[in-house]
Amino acid sequence: MRLSWSPVEGARGYQVRYGGTEGQYTTAIDAGPRGAFKVARLANGTAYFFVVVAYNDLGESKLSNVMRAVPAH
Repeated sequence: MRLSWSPVEGARGYQVRYGGTEGQYTTAIDAGPRGAFKVARLANGTAYFFVVVAYNDLGESKLSNVMRAVPAH
């Protein structure tokens, strides 16, 4: 699943968080400073909910809008 987002001024990097229930993001992956990231090893036919958080030395941003996706390879 490929995700992309608009860069945030002052961000040092981004973290992608996701899970099978909206609001419960059980997995977090550091996506680095890019505005896109490919999440691997998702189960086909399973719904996932994704958010992105920008971070820098001062802390983290609020969660992005939620994106729901159901992979089908």
